[in-house]
Amino acid sequence: RMPGGKAPITSIATLADGFFLTASIHAPVIKMYKTVDGDRVEFVKDFNGHKSGITALVILDKKGRFLSAGQDKTVRLWDSRFNCKEDLAGEGDGFPVPKTLLATFDEFKRWVHSVEVLNEGSFVRPTDDLDMAMVTAMAKKTALEGANSVQRAALEREIIECSGSFVTASKNQKDVIIWNMTVAGKKGESSPDGNVAEANVAHVLKHDFAIEAIAAMNDLVLTGDITGDVYMWKRLRSSLWGYQWTKLHKFTPRKNSDPLAHWDDDSNESIVKLCLLGSDAFVSGTKKGQLRVWDIETADGFEVRKKKATSLKMSSSSI
Repeated sequence: RMPGGKAPITSIATLADGFFLTASIHAPVIKMYKTVDGDRVEFVKDFNGHKSGITALVILDKKGRFLSAGQDKTVRLWDSRFNCKEDLAGEGDGFPVPKTLLATFDEFKRWVHSVEVLNEGSFVRPTDDLDMAMVTAMAKKTALEGANSVQRAALEREIIECSGSFVTASKNQKDVIIWNMTVAGKKGESSPDGNVAEANVAHVLKHDFAIEAIAAMNDLVLTGDITGDVYMWKRLRSSLWGYQWTKLHKFTPRKNSDPLAHWDDDSNESIVKLCLLGSDAFVSGTKKGQLRVWDIETADGFEVRKKKATSLKMSSSSI
């Protein structure tokens, strides 16, 4: 356990400059720490907002945004950049203090057990250093809301742009959902619920069995189900409908393609963890401890043993 922690740690996410986050499925608080001189860890602060245990943490971008999921059936968007001191960024100088909790997304029927970032999008505050993202966001805001909108945003420390996309999988659910985030409010108006960003369903990836694990990167999503199969989804351009998500392959360790042939409710074949190794391979882990490495292009895989990796012929079928 980390200093100041009481609950067992079940999620960790690393930020820049030696900062990192921890959370527990048994507690509603996210904790920030910092490594000092390579041999010491200091507690920085708590992030409060969830009403029950944290099930997932993932870093959204290099600017310090991160996403958390909880057993309270919400996914929350946070900004960690202004959290080293409670009084940082203008408290007492007449300006609003920047928000820590940027948004709460509560459109979930079951609690989310996995969150993965698909695209980091853009995050721009009027007080940020001038870069291409800032120039683009200012031009867009001026075109939509008028010439004085950027100046007003600077005075009120209003976030100009807050976008991105992420993927979620929920407890005992067959559907994996892709969400697109956009900045909330129009023409300088804030969202009624106080959210800086809003999330809308972009696509639903449907499966025959409940999904226990996901992994994502750019236009690629992997989903692992309770029978031990892994599916690869790809965002492809369609001449009729623009971009569409298509299920391209099924990776399975079974010679028998029927997923029910060796599966029942007590089976340990369920995929509980997926991790992409770049764009060419991925690792899958099962409930009973089997670890397999898969080649995305050839669809071959091998099982990782304790002492050595023994090549096994796995199978993949196009869909």
